Amino acid sequence: MTNNSAVWNDELNTPVAYGGVWLASANSAGGLVATAPALLKFARNHRVKIGTPYDGSTGIGTKLPAPGAHTVSSDHGGSLDGTLTELWQMNGQRTNRVPSDGGSWKSDPSAPLDLDDEGRVIVSEPLVSKSCTLPSGVVVAALFNQRQDQRAPFSNRSSDSTSDPVRVYFRIKDLMANAACKVEVEGWPEISDGGPVLQAPCP
Repeated sequence: MTNNSAVWNDELNTPVAYGGVWLASANSAGGLVATAPALLKFARNHRVKIGTPYDGSTGIGTKLPAPGAHTVSSDHGGSLDGTLTELWQMNGQRTNRVPSDGGSWKSDPSAPLDLDDEGRVIVSEPLVSKSCTLPSGVVVAALFNQRQDQRAPFSNRSSDSTSDPVRVYFRIKDLMANAACKVEVEGWPEISDGGPVLQAPCP
């Protein structure tokens, strides 16, 4: 039973990713917790988004005929203030909108923020479109803790912005796809099932 009258302490003592969302009010949202390696194992062996739940052998969550044999591109993601996740079974043609060095995607983290006349952050994305053929059988799991991102903030965002924090973080999907296409052309390294999974902390 949830207590809908409960509230967070109103003191600004935690970043939004650690205290800005009251999960109890959303009932079971966040009740299932998984690591990136666990999500990858699931998506290598089960359908993520294609089909209908309980629809025989082709429904969502049903077992694939072989690991990585998802045959079509399919993904599922979600976000709350300060967090974002994406689980993606790659396949087929895709046009990626890849950010170039500038705006919210400046490669130098110490570079000054783009601010409007009122000192609010201008969230922007200079983009380049790149088409490619995604590798088949590749699965990607990405989990982000945005914490207090200064270049794509949820608050103090300028009305001059050409993007928003959710779109900026989903742009990472375009970057991952573009990188996967490059590796597909150049060749994938040999790794065994259950090998090491690289995890990079957010800066």
